[in-house]
Amino acid sequence: MASIIWDRDPQEAIKNPYEYNAQKQFHREAIALTDKLGKKLDDFHYTLADKTIEKAIWMLQTDALFAFRDAVIMLDQKRHRIVGRLLRDILETVHLVEYFSSQTDKSKKALQKWFDDELVMHSEFRDYIKKRDGETISEIKKIQHRIFSKFTHRSYKILLYGYALGSNDRIFYDNGWTLSQSVAMYYAFLGSFGQLVVKNLKEYGGIPKEVVSELWNSSMEKEQIPRGYLSKEDKEFLGIDD
Repeated sequence: MASIIWDRDPQEAIKNPYEYNAQKQFHREAIALTDKLGKKLDDFHYTLADKTIEKAIWMLQTDALFAFRDAVIMLDQKRHRIVGRLLRDILETVHLVEYFSSQTDKSKKALQKWFDDELVMHSEFRDYIKKRDGETISEIKKIQHRIFSKFTHRSYKILLYGYALGSNDRIFYDNGWTLSQSVAMYYAFLGSFGQLVVKNLKEYGGIPKEVVSELWNSSMEKEQIPRGYLSKEDKEFLGIDD
């Protein structure tokens, strides 16, 4: 049964940050998963001259998978500030795969523009989502993108996750010790982003959906490490008995 980190809420993780054994289990599972998926992606072969949608999707999905893997490794080293910068990269990459896969007239033009080394803006993806799923879903994607853009552009509150609070409300930069709350939050984000990458591979990649599911299942450990630190209120909220 998979580590609790894969489905953990970031806010709950901040409140209960000391699930170190669950984080280690997540690390083992994520590394095993990315190893197996990476080998499957290596089975595809394209040339430099190829300008096909299959090549574009393969390149983008490979990039997203290994960005996730790099983030998992860095977070194990407690380098959480770098991890935050990768979140928007992963999000934009899987959205670009989804957009190219739509094969609309506009996305076909965007694909050729991409091969010409021009940028395809996230707003173009959201316009596609608006036509396909409606304005509400498009607005959700916009808000999501805006939130994770703060990690890249280093907003004030995002920077605060790298500072500890001392006496007299003095803040200290996290250099030489670890902020457990920040690390736990980033682990929770990575759990959801890892699932996002896997879902993208299932729906749009060249690896058969059932193979991706099989590799996921074989990478998850049979025994889930139980919760170690939860307040009474959190246990009631999550429906966990004492």
